[in-house]
Amino acid sequence: AVGAKWFRFLCHKRGIEPAAEFQALVRRHFRGPLKPPFNDLARAKCGITPGFYRALSPSGN
Repeated sequence: AVGAKWFRFLCHKRGIEPAAEFQALVRRHFRGPLKPPFNDLARAKCGITPGFYRALSPSGN
């Protein structure tokens, strides 16, 4: 949760949209798609919405 908070803070400070920046970083530093299943409830508690990661999964859902 703390990491997500700081990530959003730094993105806001730099005028960057957090979900788009997360996706760009994943594409730059990881090979292949993110593999589900995702623990949506736990991620939501940390402030990470499906918009951050669903587009990076094979089905995009």
